[in-house]
Amino acid sequence: MSKSPLLIVEDDGLIRMDLVDMLTDAGFSVLDAGNAVSLSPSTDLIEPPANLPLDAPGGDWTQTLTMVEQAAGTIRSYEKRFVQLEKQNRALADRAAEEHQRAQAQILQLEERLKLADEKIAGAEVALRNAEYNEWETTVRAKRAEQRAEEAETRARQAEAYLRRVHELLAGLS
Repeated sequence: MSKSPLLIVEDDGLIRMDLVDMLTDAGFSVLDAGNAVSLSPSTDLIEPPANLPLDAPGGDWTQTLTMVEQAAGTIRSYEKRFVQLEKQNRALADRAAEEHQRAQAQILQLEERLKLADEKIAGAEVALRNAEYNEWETTVRAKRAEQRAEEAETRARQAEAYLRRVHELLAGLS
């Protein structure tokens, strides 16, 4: 004689699976429904007879009641754990939001520092180009000055040679 199936209706999948496993392990035939909406009219539900004695085969209602009480205790413990996890989740989400805000503020601060550093680099590059230009200009002026000095020395030697020659000619006249 087969046992009458027990119908398990629970929205929470983990709780429902635990109940189905516990009752199946205890030897009961179990029908699993996620929620009342998922039940179809064709589901073969067998109603136990109203006058079934407690010691009838497949009708150990004391054991069934104990299992139902255990299941209810399991559900209550899952509900408590769910509330705890929900609080932890909220706290974690709050901390994550705070950390996100701190990180965003730090990113903005670093971006501002980076902008200032870029401006300093740009200023330093302009100063370097100006210094290089000034050095080049000074080098060109120095070369021109050297050329003029050499030209002046050449003219001075020519003038000196001319003056010696004039001196020699004047000395030869006297």
